[in-house]
Amino acid sequence: MDHTTKIAAIIPVATVIKGCPCCATRGNVTQVAGQPMFGVRCNGCPLTFPEVYSTPESAIIAWTLRRGTVASAGGRGTRNKCSWRKRRSCRRNFRLARERKRKKQITSKLLIMLPWVQALRKFERAESEEERVRAWASLKAMKSSVLSVPSLREFWKLFRNYAPEASD
Repeated sequence: MDHTTKIAAIIPVATVIKGCPCCATRGNVTQVAGQPMFGVRCNGCPLTFPEVYSTPESAIIAWTLRRGTVASAGGRGTRNKCSWRKRRSCRRNFRLARERKRKKQITSKLLIMLPWVQALRKFERAESEEERVRAWASLKAMKSSVLSVPSLREFWKLFRNYAPEASD
């Protein structure tokens, strides 16, 4: 329903209902002029539940439960509105997204580095020259993937210094 329609009545709610998710104030039940359609409007901020409910009780229940309504809209119900709760949750969401991105970067580096380190350990533990040659061949096979990550290039240089007999 279009929110530009005239609201006939604002009915104060005497029952105990949840506060607004943005400003924690109480809401009022609203009714569209000439129609039995009800919604809820917050007293403290511009947040509204549209007038789509057939009874005032169902509008109050929707406001209280907030399932499939403004709260589940992910901030779209309070677009262009600003509150300290919204800013705080926005900062928290950005921080969590940065942490997830950093974990993903570390995981991708570890997936490259883990087989290389395992082959390096085989090279270190190799007792015979044949084993050493095979281990070095597997390390050389992974050279391109290790050198593709700039932070792992230093490991390759250190390894070359560590095992000078294993030249490229």
